Amino acid sequence: MSQQQLPKDITAAIAPKLDRVVHVFDIPPKYQTDNGITSFGLVELTAKEDLKAKRRYKGDIFKLQDELIKMSFYEFNDKKISPAEPHRIESFWNNMPNRLRTMVIACYQKINEPDEEDLESFLGSGRQKT
Repeated sequence: MSQQQLPKDITAAIAPKLDRVVHVFDIPPKYQTDNGITSFGLVELTAKEDLKAKRRYKGDIFKLQDELIKMSFYEFNDKKISPAEPHRIESFWNNMPNRLRTMVIACYQKINEPDEEDLESFLGSGRQKT
């Protein structure tokens, strides 16, 4: 079924995540819990998704990173997360071991931060005008 054949309300919910690169990571066995999740996929956020996550953090700067990462979850065990199941993401995030959470944060940063060379080149292109 193509995006054009989906009902408008469903299309609006899933459209931002269609046709995107999914970065999949396997959870090391010693960090897996009884929820059955052995891998997860993250996507780079669109500007709209970024804004939505920022609205949910409600001024708590420590919560902002969590909300951005939770917004980027796309799949568990190679199965797309339904927009109707945000509780699955919340449950996964809230119940994962702290060391796994640290690894997930590193995954998010890896796919969203520019390469050092690109960053240096970009910063080097800066100039001042008067």
